[in-house]
Amino acid sequence: MIADAYPDLELVIAWNQPMLRRGKDYVFGISAATNHLLLAPFGGVSETVTSKLAGLVANIKTVRIPVDWTPDAELLRLMVAERLAQLPA
Repeated sequence: MIADAYPDLELVIAWNQPMLRRGKDYVFGISAATNHLLLAPFGGVSETVTSKLAGLVANIKTVRIPVDWTPDAELLRLMVAERLAQLPA
């Protein structure tokens, strides 16, 4: 979903996890644990995102989601858009 919305982002493996970056700046990542996944919008989890996380656990820099979570395209694009807005053009 993210790669389709932002085709200029490069998919790389960093810290043994899939990450999207623009140039040298990391934008978004995801990691898997036994009982959950962690979404990592590089720039932190904003209050705007937190308000849309009904039932999910938000930390300062990650969002913990269950492994059976149905992806929310709008939420993922919002996280990426906020991070891209933090980066120089």
